[in-house]
Amino acid sequence: MCQTSFLLTPLTYRIYFPQEHKNKTSLFWYGLGLNMFVGNIFAITQQALWGRSLDYLAQNGKIHYRSVVQQGLAKDGTSAFFTGPKWFSRVLMNAPAQGTLPWFYNEILPLGEELVLTTLKNAVYDPFLDTTPSRTDVLESMELIPADMASTMLQRTSSQVTALTEAPQPELTANSPRC
Repeated sequence: MCQTSFLLTPLTYRIYFPQEHKNKTSLFWYGLGLNMFVGNIFAITQQALWGRSLDYLAQNGKIHYRSVVQQGLAKDGTSAFFTGPKWFSRVLMNAPAQGTLPWFYNEILPLGEELVLTTLKNAVYDPFLDTTPSRTDVLESMELIPADMASTMLQRTSSQVTALTEAPQPELTANSPRC
């Protein structure tokens, strides 16, 4: 079912769904419908095939899928792999959650993303993980110059950098020398 939710729905919605009809609601219903009909029909037949294959393995010591399918169809017809009640119970169990995952990841999760990331940064990263020393700390730790002198030097350097970045830049033309 993950293939339906995370691969089939986003790819087919992006490539084949008409651009003028794309919105939050259409992604929700497209994901739900694709999961209910395509994803669950495939999953039901796969589960039945796997169950019958394990029975075949227990009896024969190896799996031959053609024989598994032929025996299942001979014994139970198409009901061996798909029935309405199997589909309905699976849809009620899985489709609402899995069919709406693409919509949830694209529309709901981003609503709280900034709050969570900011809280994580302030509560975990800044107090515990940010160990980058400032330039003043480095100069003071080297004990080459007193703390007040280091602060003054950094202020002057900052103002010089600002002056250089705000200075007018020469205009480049087609005949300007290139590096």
